[in-house]
Amino acid sequence: MRFTITLMLAHLGPAAVRDLLSDYHNSSFPDTFASGEADSFAVYLRGRVEVLPAVPFLADVLNFEHALIRACLYGASSRVEWSVDPAELFGHFTYFLLIVSMLMRRMVWLRGIAIASGVTKIIYRAFLVVDPVSVLWETIFVLVNAAQLAIIWYYERHHRFEEEERHFADGIPADIERRSIKRLLQLADLDRVAVGQTLTVEGEPVRRLMYLADGVVKIERAGKLVAICGPGDYVGELSFLSHNNATATATAVAPVRILSFDQEKLRISLAGDKELQRVLDTALNRNLAGKLTRVAEEVVEGVRVP
Repeated sequence: MRFTITLMLAHLGPAAVRDLLSDYHNSSFPDTFASGEADSFAVYLRGRVEVLPAVPFLADVLNFEHALIRACLYGASSRVEWSVDPAELFGHFTYFLLIVSMLMRRMVWLRGIAIASGVTKIIYRAFLVVDPVSVLWETIFVLVNAAQLAIIWYYERHHRFEEEERHFADGIPADIERRSIKRLLQLADLDRVAVGQTLTVEGEPVRRLMYLADGVVKIERAGKLVAICGPGDYVGELSFLSHNNATATATAVAPVRILSFDQEKLRISLAGDKELQRVLDTALNRNLAGKLTRVAEEVVEGVRVP
């Protein structure tokens, strides 16, 4: 009677359970065997369930444990009917998994939990609520998601990033698919810039959007130093977004490695491709947020660090 006693202790408290046991002992003759005593107590308790304070599922748990005792003592078969059908709870659980999958931001987790939901639905529809049509479509659902998961695994494992690309990818939030980042990086060229070479010239058109993977670049406006850019920063992003000429001159003051995007080709590729747009927007927004934070926090010798 372990589960029954535990349930009563949890809801009625030790004092009430102690009083109940005392009343049972006062009204019953002791049994020689513990199993017989448990059987007698179960009979006694079944007669008191209706008058006891409300204990959730007490009757169900008691009937189940009493059936087990009688099966052990007398080999008697019993049918236990629950007030709540476990099959219904399992059915709700299958849809709960589906909802959880929709809340996932990473596609790998979404697909994985969706597959778990589909498998549990197949079990539910095949064995608990027999529905061959649902089993067929749930099987197709699982297979499609498994195929998509395999494709994601292929892209993430076989489309590896080079060192400079890895630097770019590491700055992108984890909820952005790696394959989308790889697609964007396929539009970039890896360039090396020597010390003293200019990346942009104030007032002149900027034809490339540049991501600094390594090195240091100074930003000058009207001949005055206004900023220093380093790894993780962009050069030419304002021109890319506004279609205007360069607002400042950018010059390498240390050997620089950049991922360079042709602006016109990039705009053409982004047109109608929301996935690529999301990757680039996320990258630019994170970099802009970092620049604003550093501008607000740090002014060193009159030079703002973006």
